[in-house]
Amino acid sequence: MMKNLLKLSALTLLLFCLFPQRNGNGEDNPLTPLSDQAVKYFKSASLTITDVKQASMTLTRESGSELAAGSRLDIFRPGEQFYHPVTKEPLGRFEKHIGTAEIKSMSDTTFEASIIDGTPQKDDIARITKSKIRALYYQTKKMDWFLGDAYFRQLRDTQRFELIDTPLADDEIGKLTEEAKRLQAEVLIVVDSVTEKDEKYLSQRIFWVKDGKELLAGKSKYTDAYVEKLASAADLFIASMSTPVITYTLPKSSEFITTGDVKGDGQVEILIGHGSDVTVYQPGVDLHKLWELHDSKLGENLYLDVFKTDTKGLVVISSLLRDGVHSYVYELRDNDFHEVWHTQGFLRVIKNSLYYQAYSHLSGFDGQVEKINYDGTFTITGQPLKLPKGVNLYDFAIIEDTEKNEQLTLYYSKDNYINLVDSNGVSTFRSKRNMGGFTKEYKNAQSILMVDGGNWYVSDKLTASGSRVTAIKRIPLTSTVRTLGYKESDLISYRYVGLTLEEDVLANVGGSILDYTIYKDKVYVLAKPFLGLKLSNILKGDNPLVSTLYVYSIIKY
Repeated sequence: MMKNLLKLSALTLLLFCLFPQRNGNGEDNPLTPLSDQAVKYFKSASLTITDVKQASMTLTRESGSELAAGSRLDIFRPGEQFYHPVTKEPLGRFEKHIGTAEIKSMSDTTFEASIIDGTPQKDDIARITKSKIRALYYQTKKMDWFLGDAYFRQLRDTQRFELIDTPLADDEIGKLTEEAKRLQAEVLIVVDSVTEKDEKYLSQRIFWVKDGKELLAGKSKYTDAYVEKLASAADLFIASMSTPVITYTLPKSSEFITTGDVKGDGQVEILIGHGSDVTVYQPGVDLHKLWELHDSKLGENLYLDVFKTDTKGLVVISSLLRDGVHSYVYELRDNDFHEVWHTQGFLRVIKNSLYYQAYSHLSGFDGQVEKINYDGTFTITGQPLKLPKGVNLYDFAIIEDTEKNEQLTLYYSKDNYINLVDSNGVSTFRSKRNMGGFTKEYKNAQSILMVDGGNWYVSDKLTASGSRVTAIKRIPLTSTVRTLGYKESDLISYRYVGLTLEEDVLANVGGSILDYTIYKDKVYVLAKPFLGLKLSNILKGDNPLVSTLYVYSIIKY
């Protein structure tokens, strides 16, 4: 979670209100009760102390003063008057901070408060600032990121909090409080998702950083449909098109990248596919190797992703062997990967669902794309997904037009152009140029002697997020001969607008982008340099045959 936005360059952001007070089906926004609950403790006020008794004091309740029990006020003592340097007109009084107090009870005319520190006197001023309250916002590791991010925005839009975040990933309140002190926050806001009697709730706890005392605890019910709507409405942008947050050097054989929680502990790992193997890393300043997936049955891997279940992520691999394409699903148990399912043909993960297409030695992809049901076991349903003719499992992404309640299909054509068709099969967009050609092409078997069977190919990754689809575009060294390699590559975002697509270049890297993955507020771009050589490594005496992983921060509006 990274909400401290980097400086944008050459990218115009269109702001829109993502979270109205009522959602699309007319139900109340489940986040509003929690934000209202939080704000009521921090309403600005300036009150006069009328009486002090040992550890308590009385404040005059002025008209419009709506403080809640638990609210804290800073106590100030008026000092000497200060004047305008030219006109000598009195402008106010200097004030000295005396201490802090907490509201305990109230009547129609007064507030009673306990003294936390300091020695206040009658006629001192107790105040809650009009400025924004500096708060450390933390969502637990198990919580859905889109839900936590939506509530972050809900609080931010109240204009009452200056919200800050932390790279710390520890749900322990004591450690979070210490982190909040380090960041000079006044309060700590911790949000979590809990399940009670099959009902899901967003819970909120707010703590005073000064002494760690809990100010409030509350919860509000939400539905899976609400979270799905948040996820589908998310538009992702790279915050800096030229400067990655961090880069890693990887072996030359690295070809695939994805993310997922393969252990089921709420921590997301990075998976890198190289050759027929997969290495799982813990992300950080350095990549820390956790586990390796090695299976002698695997050949040339064509696809790698993680299929999310209720308990953990399962690793999905499609691999080309001598007798055709086989797909395998693996589960991490006791720090080792175990095969839990195998099928002949191709697999692909799309929005937490698994899809299948058969393989043929005459055509590569064969038959229709079908959904797989998973309930602890895998079942190919035989129910086809409606796609344009000739579009195969890895060729497409689905765009949701929520205004028209319609699904559109963005896909690669056989000549590697991007196309868009509506639900009636009507073409509404075709890219001006192809995307640089397919990098994974294979020859079909010959059905008749001396007749070329042609080629089949595996398309680059397409990732749909709301009205956007992210794709890879490679620029060859020459427009006529792709075999000389790619001088540079772009990560492209296609945004659906009306009946067509608008194209944004999100990132540009030298050489060829091999793969990418987007997780929460990061986009990971795996690339190899032009001609496969990192020339700067030669000058340093390091191995020049490497791949590079670029990590960018992204923002969402």
